[in-house]
Amino acid sequence: MNNRDSRYFTRALFSLMVLFGLLACDNASQKVAPIGDHEGLEQLAAAYRKVMEEYPVAPASMQPEDKKKFVERVFTEAGYQYSATLKAFARHGIDSTNQDQRDLADLLFLPHKGLNDAELPRLYTADELAAVRSLQAGLR
Repeated sequence: MNNRDSRYFTRALFSLMVLFGLLACDNASQKVAPIGDHEGLEQLAAAYRKVMEEYPVAPASMQPEDKKKFVERVFTEAGYQYSATLKAFARHGIDSTNQDQRDLADLLFLPHKGLNDAELPRLYTADELAAVRSLQAGLR
């Protein structure tokens, strides 16, 4: 193999490694927290406490964007993905009589707590916003 072929092979191998790495990360990052499962909620609560140790202020004192980053870190720490959970929960629908589901909704809604409806689009993607509104309607 000449020097040119060697460089081509190295680049191709590197590209494949990056691609497989991205695919692995993407699959892992889409893990949805169990909906209505008490053990899953306990995992999130433990992650919340752990992540909270890294912040100088309570989430209630944070700006909405910082609250969202905080909650995303909580989900990541627990092995789940915030946005995927929010959208899956909306597709699943909420049972407002199930306390575990209501507690999960409270955590998912933490970023926009205290905001009016007109301010939500600055915080969420279009899919996330549709999920938030769907879940809010199920809680009424």
